[in-house]
Amino acid sequence: MLQGPTVNVPTTVKKFKQWKVSKITADPESVDYHFRNSPVISGIGVNPEFMTSHNST
Repeated sequence: MLQGPTVNVPTTVKKFKQWKVSKITADPESVDYHFRNSPVISGIGVNPEFMTSHNST
């Protein structure tokens, strides 16, 4: 956030496929609609072997 870190933001964490896929939703009003109409942060879980075998350096 422009003013600095925002604390005490109501969030929801949902897991899918034994935590291989996750979705974090922040309360839009609490973050001054920073994420616009879709306050969702999503990601996937990857094991270290995958990261090592797919490293491009």
